[in-house]
Amino acid sequence: MISTSDRQDAVELIDEARAAGARLQAACAELGIGTNTYRRWARGDQDRRPEAVRPVPRHALSPEERQQVLEICHRPEFASLPPGQIVPRLLVRIPRHRDRPFRSIVTDHSGPT
Repeated sequence: MISTSDRQDAVELIDEARAAGARLQAACAELGIGTNTYRRWARGDQDRRPEAVRPVPRHALSPEERQQVLEICHRPEFASLPPGQIVPRLLVRIPRHRDRPFRSIVTDHSGPT
C-alpha cells in the first residue's frame, strides 16, 4: 500500500509536470500509476482497504484445527522442516491434510519461511 504522503507527493509531481506541458497520461505512466488512480488521489480520497470488512471464508479452519496444525508442526520430527516438506510426509499418513491451509497457518504463526 502506498502511504498518504507518497500519494500527495505523486500528485504534486504530476501537477508540476502538467504545468510544464506534459500530458496527464504520460506523467502518470512515469510514476507507474493510472490516470484514474491519479484522479482518485488528487480528490484526496482515503484508502479504505485497511478498514474493509473481510468475511471469514466458509472453508476456513476453526481455531481448534489451526491449533492442531501448529501442534503437528512443533513435533520434533517436523520442527525443522518447512510446510512444503511437512505436508507431503503427512499426506502419506493422513490423506485429508490440505497443503494451502497448512502453509498459511504456519506462515501466519511464524512469519515467512
